[in-house]
Amino acid sequence: MPKFCIVIPTRNRCKLLPNSVLSTVQQQHDDFSVVISNNSSEDETAAGGKALAEEHERVSYVETDEVLAMPDS
Repeated sequence: MPKFCIVIPTRNRCKLLPNSVLSTVQQQHDDFSVVISNNSSEDETAAGGKALAEEHERVSYVETDEVLAMPDS
């Protein structure tokens, strides 16, 4: 189990997501994981998030069934 987890909540920000994920996975510390939490996006965030999770072994992808307040996401 990783020492800590970075959660990236997102909604309709598919163009910003790759930079957010890359900035985390490029850290020198290596005992962490990243979770992309898609808050019911209506753009291509789901496809991008899933692709990033497949590309980087530390990254996982989840999505909500409904729009949530950002802290709840």
